Amino acid sequence: MSQYVHQVNESYINLPTDTWIPVSRKLKPMQSDQLAVGAYYTTGNKIYSFSIEGYYKWMKHLMDYKDNYQFLPPSTSWEDKLTQGKGRSYGVELIARKEKGKITGWAGYTLSWNDRQFTEINKGKRFPAKFDNRHKFNIIANWKIKPKLELTGSWTYATGNRLTVSFENYQAVSPQHPFPGGSLVPPYIDPGGLDYYTERNNFQLPAYHRLDLGINIYRPKKKNRMGIWNISIYNVYSYMAPVSIRKGWWYNNDCFYTLGIVPIIPSVSYTYKF
Repeated sequence: MSQYVHQVNESYINLPTDTWIPVSRKLKPMQSDQLAVGAYYTTGNKIYSFSIEGYYKWMKHLMDYKDNYQFLPPSTSWEDKLTQGKGRSYGVELIARKEKGKITGWAGYTLSWNDRQFTEINKGKRFPAKFDNRHKFNIIANWKIKPKLELTGSWTYATGNRLTVSFENYQAVSPQHPFPGGSLVPPYIDPGGLDYYTERNNFQLPAYHRLDLGINIYRPKKKNRMGIWNISIYNVYSYMAPVSIRKGWWYNNDCFYTLGIVPIIPSVSYTYKF
């Protein structure tokens, strides 16, 4: 498979700011090959089904930002800030389904690995991809209480995404100082200093998990038309899943804190089918 538009994940700014980049004369289209083997079983009454699948995916011409790249100066070509390499993704997925009865749904578990390797990144060594989520677990259930009333629920869990975080910091040196070797830049000029990064994607955010609940109310209309009211709650227990990490100060000491942005969200919607 070939892909001519690349998704580039930002790992230094620690914000959900992914960029889509087209191929060019310098940047080749991403290519991948995948091998998958699985087994599927359904019970005699066709109420339950089970499946297991293992996969291995090879990728080449993946795109990412070079180490220590900078957005500025703007005169630098965006192509020169990027480099291409290879990656791999492999794992196993288990799924169990209940397809008949008042209560239906499915549960799935995925164990996976996802890494990258670039000549100009991380000293050429392999490193975990941003979405190297080792464990993923999903449960989805639907309860048909009455022909016109249905409850729905889903719970999702995944190990956290990867980010590049600096755990070391040093004071910059000014080459403009008249003495040989320059001098340290005073803290009042550059209070933040310079961050030193040891490895790409060296920090893993806390696990992500969320519970969603909803109720569907069906209102049959004439001529086989249907109106559906939906009342739902997103993130029922309002877990503020961390999406980034920030460096701060606490009693004159360096500290890190996570940032979550999506709390509990109720919603009401109406769908008309005709």
